[in-house]
Amino acid sequence: MPWSDWADWVLQLPAQMQALMVAAPQWWSDLSRGMQILLGYTLSVIGGWVLVGAFMSIIRKTVPNTKPGPSFAALDLWVGGTERCIATTLILFAPNYLASFIGAWIALKFAAHWKRREPDTAPQGIRGDNSGGEDAREQAWKYVTTSSLLFLVGSVFSFAVAVACGLLLNPDALKVWAAHSR
Repeated sequence: MPWSDWADWVLQLPAQMQALMVAAPQWWSDLSRGMQILLGYTLSVIGGWVLVGAFMSIIRKTVPNTKPGPSFAALDLWVGGTERCIATTLILFAPNYLASFIGAWIALKFAAHWKRREPDTAPQGIRGDNSGGEDAREQAWKYVTTSSLLFLVGSVFSFAVAVACGLLLNPDALKVWAAHSR
């Protein structure tokens, strides 16, 4: 494709995206409520797994002191899918309880995650045993801290997907949250 064709396509992109944004509510509103809920949950659980997994894979490749792990593990699908499913359900039926659920869920996940992130689980070469001296211990704790912070970032993005999908299904949840913030 010649450069001028690419340039024309790129220049038309904002208009094409605007047309999609205007057209999306029409096709969405044409769906039955059951189909909207099915698509909303599918996007939240499966789409969230893919989006968060891809995002975390990119982050792990760019942040030092992390060991690259599987971003699309089955456990990530089940745990992340469960949290997104519950969060989407709360936004749909009881938006007042979402903040409490997110706080409690992250605290429980963090407590369970923290025990697994002792320095002994650090990659070979940065374990905090005495054979490597104080520098090795410091590197191991940097690894633990970095892993914990990445865990929190992943949780935030997971809940962001759930909130977006929940608001797609129940836009009035914003009014509920706005009324409670006054």
